[in-house]
Amino acid sequence: PLCLYCAGDIRLLPQRHVAIVGTRRASVYGAEQARRFALRLASAGLHVLSGLAEGIDSAAHEGALLAGAEAPGRTLAVIGAALDCVYPASRKPLARDIVRAGGLVVSEYPFGRHADAKTFPQRNRIVAALCEALLVVESPARSGTLITVEQAKALGRTLYALPGRADWPGFAGNHALL
Repeated sequence: PLCLYCAGDIRLLPQRHVAIVGTRRASVYGAEQARRFALRLASAGLHVLSGLAEGIDSAAHEGALLAGAEAPGRTLAVIGAALDCVYPASRKPLARDIVRAGGLVVSEYPFGRHADAKTFPQRNRIVAALCEALLVVESPARSGTLITVEQAKALGRTLYALPGRADWPGFAGNHALL
């Protein structure tokens, strides 16, 4: 993008990030795993990056926040709308918590730009560009998560995917990656 609009600590941008991504329709297992991995990564000093969407993304941000102020890692959210138009609106409190905890919320869109079907794939390319590694926690066979995976592959990022139940459609994308 030509520029990034940021709320929070912009010194986080050039640091080491692990993206944790997945479906908006997360299973209990998927959400628990996203929180668990994010908590441990933030506690170990890595910054957790995701897209602030419902499901896996939000669980990852929440897990990093659970590490607390004493943890060296923070969380960064790349959103698919302007900073004043956080989508979905239910994620606004989480965005505020991220900033208050020393994290960062990033958008490529100027104020007033609402999310639409085009802004999320565009957001995903920024997630792929900012991360050094990408962890897919839960993804069905057709998912925006897999767009992020393809972009991360093209950039030579390290990819990880968690296994799920073999018969669970919500993990079909993960199993194809594995």
